[in-house]
Amino acid sequence: MTARKPLNYPKAAPQPKSVTYGSVTYEDSYQWLEENSEETVAWQSQQDALATNYVRGLPNYASFLESELKQTKASSLGVVTPSYAGGRWFRSWTPDGEKFNVVEVSDHPTNRGRRLMDFNVGATDDEPRKIDSITPSPDGRKIIVVWSHSGHECQNLEVLDVESGDVLVKGIPQISPVWMAWLHDSSGFYYTAYDPKLSMTDIRTFLYRLGQPAPVQPEDLEQTHPMMFPRRSADGRHMFIVADHLNQRPDYIRDASQDGPWQPFLKGVPSAFRGDIIDDRDIAITTDD
Repeated sequence: MTARKPLNYPKAAPQPKSVTYGSVTYEDSYQWLEENSEETVAWQSQQDALATNYVRGLPNYASFLESELKQTKASSLGVVTPSYAGGRWFRSWTPDGEKFNVVEVSDHPTNRGRRLMDFNVGATDDEPRKIDSITPSPDGRKIIVVWSHSGHECQNLEVLDVESGDVLVKGIPQISPVWMAWLHDSSGFYYTAYDPKLSMTDIRTFLYRLGQPAPVQPEDLEQTHPMMFPRRSADGRHMFIVADHLNQRPDYIRDASQDGPWQPFLKGVPSAFRGDIIDDRDIAITTDD
């Protein structure tokens, strides 16, 4: 095997800057890399060139690229997996010949659909936009779209009416919304986000009921892990709060169909669990001996 030359990474000089989130202040030496400046773009271009040259120099690059192109051309969807809800199929993708993401709804998983959101309309290269996630409601009549721009992630949350395209929710009081879970009747949804007034290390869970003001207080739950998120059971009746996205454990459960309170479930059990509720029984694969 021929030894590869060490990579000569572009330099990123530290530029200390004081940053404040709520009551927390800290020093960030590399925040300039998140800015849309000429210096940042130049550094990103050097990184991109370095990575491109490295990947193209790998022994199996040509055969791998050929294989990927064949697989992509073999399907009108490429590698995009649509989501099914309420008799409809939803997907976010970038069509051939266009620069930015669109959100579509269709009556078939492989058909081109009607556009609900199109970032190619009125878009500029100075502020590229992308879809981070889409979450259709169980009845297929509403959809949560989380999107961002200029290289950031999970900046904006909107809820659209699928039929009319009207924006039902535009923004939340918190930042960086990540996990979404609709209520069984599509009347609202749980989401996780950071609230600078509470913590920038622990993500919190909020309940947004459509037609009511946006929530400012998180669900009243003990924070058993910095990363906790909601998940609806397959039968739609129950809602979980899962702790630790890497070693998942449903710490809390509630009967969402009866608007019941949160109850401790597997909280404190030193194991991971992956499963769901079937006929009122939780069946899971676990690391517990």
